[in-house]
Amino acid sequence: MAKKMAKTKDPGAQSPPPVRFDPADPMKFFNHPDTVKARANVLLEAEREDIFFNHFSVEDHYSFERPFVAAAQGDDEALAKLYQVVPGPGLSAESLTMLGFKYLEREPYDVVRGLNCLRQAAEMGYDCAKAHYGFNLYTRSENLEVVLDGLANLEEVAEAGNAWALTQLARIAFEGFPGCRPAPTKAKRYLAQAAEKGYSVALASLGALNLGLTGHPKNAPLALDFLRRAANKGNGPAMNYLGVSHFKGRHGLDKDAERTLGLLAGSAKTAYGPGIENLLLARQLLGGSREDWVSDMEVYEWAAEKGLPQAMTALGQIHARGLGGEPVDLPKAVGRFMQAAAVQYVPGSVELAKCLLFGAGIPQDPEKGLTLLNVSADEGDKEAMFVLSVLYRNGYAVEANPGQAYRLAEKAGQ
Repeated sequence: MAKKMAKTKDPGAQSPPPVRFDPADPMKFFNHPDTVKARANVLLEAEREDIFFNHFSVEDHYSFERPFVAAAQGDDEALAKLYQVVPGPGLSAESLTMLGFKYLEREPYDVVRGLNCLRQAAEMGYDCAKAHYGFNLYTRSENLEVVLDGLANLEEVAEAGNAWALTQLARIAFEGFPGCRPAPTKAKRYLAQAAEKGYSVALASLGALNLGLTGHPKNAPLALDFLRRAANKGNGPAMNYLGVSHFKGRHGLDKDAERTLGLLAGSAKTAYGPGIENLLLARQLLGGSREDWVSDMEVYEWAAEKGLPQAMTALGQIHARGLGGEPVDLPKAVGRFMQAAAVQYVPGSVELAKCLLFGAGIPQDPEKGLTLLNVSADEGDKEAMFVLSVLYRNGYAVEANPGQAYRLAEKAGQ
């Protein structure tokens, strides 16, 4: 039976952590379980916009073609095969398509050669190639004639029932065809056709629409039905949204710890960044066995190897705070935070800023730490605002300013 969360407390409404800031040991405040849990309550979130045309699904991006699906699911052997195709005579349509994706999506990029490969495969009657050839012409060119040619290719494949092409046309219709106003009615018709074929991105997008997005009438039961169907097909954004909804008890869903963690773990396993972030936050709030933490860390390690900064940051936080029974290892944590910050991932930069401010696992450099925090806060990061509010409240590394501390704390949701 599912373990239900207590309904006596709203997990999103917490008072500031009852932990005193000690200038002699500032990391103790930020790593204290009460502080961590209070911040996790604020940061654990998912918006309906996150699931609208979010092409992030184990079945997506390559139009249901088996080799591409396996690669998208993280099958390293399939991924290697996908990018080991080399140019040469007599290539099949599938191999030409693989080669086209290689040129378009992997460094060193070669857009012209990539498009030529897709065009050749399309001319061999391969719908997957024709759909992506049309979409790339539409999105990459500024020449109206080329754009319209791309649109025609996409429409031809959509008319044959390709769900990926139908969903792309729906997105284009919502934005407005070249020289035309947005056509939401036409867009919804395309989405409905793709959803009938069980395409998870279309299902999730219909879920977002029925949550009231873009002015569509709100119908929560229908929205949840679409989202569950998308989640059952491995849609990372849909699993993430449903997991957060079970945590918060929104849209009439029970506050259910087991479902929250299960859905967020499923989302994280698709290498969906926000799912990774929310799994770590939820695990800190809802708990779990040592085995649960080890299982989560395996997912984070796998995703970090694939270059996801959310996973790098999650591992850094685990090492910095000794979460899940892991020993505290600040140098290892700093290494992970530096990896994430190097690709301009703001939460990673914020965690690195804390380490620089307080000399935790790295030589102390308050000036650099403050710079990272201010840049991150300017970009709207709530955790950066929270850290700055604590600094201004206590006059640490900055001149004390209670008014500024209060304003930042309000923005941070503290």
